[in-house]
Amino acid sequence: MLIFEERQPAIRTLRGWAISVLQEAGAICECEEHGWMQDRADPHACERAVDMARRDPPPGIPPEAAVAEVREVLDSIGEMPRAVRFYRALGFEVLHGGEQSSFTSFRAGTSYLNLIVQPADRCWSWWGRIIFYVADVDTLYDRSLAAGYQPATVPRDAEWGERYFHLIDPDGHELSFARPLLPVSVQ
Repeated sequence: MLIFEERQPAIRTLRGWAISVLQEAGAICECEEHGWMQDRADPHACERAVDMARRDPPPGIPPEAAVAEVREVLDSIGEMPRAVRFYRALGFEVLHGGEQSSFTSFRAGTSYLNLIVQPADRCWSWWGRIIFYVADVDTLYDRSLAAGYQPATVPRDAEWGERYFHLIDPDGHELSFARPLLPVSVQ
């Protein structure tokens, strides 16, 4: 009598292996529009994936490296709930979407910010910074500190005529909050 076992597809990279572990643990699922997304149905799925990586790493890979790759894949998947909480804490108003959406639009004064969950295999690189003009730079700086965030710079007056500070959002994007300084009159 012949017995057939279902054969799993070959996984060619450590990243591919980590994605399969995260799927098996129920920590991520495939999104038709955006690639991979974190699945929030089971709050213990991420811990389970890390335990699986530690107990059964791929051949030739130390358990610490397997766990690190699982965590890296998780960190690379855009996490809308974390981003929404970040921008709300800074006073941005949600116009559309929210924590469970793959697209969220905010109003920030007279400006708008749209966030879209991106696929896990998208490699980000530094793209520049977005500048939001605000009425009071120091008040927003204090608000970001009170929310537990660590701005990259303290508010300062720049030679180009703005008071500003920089803050990195949870996905690594650099934000600048600024206001024009009043012109100095020459007497």
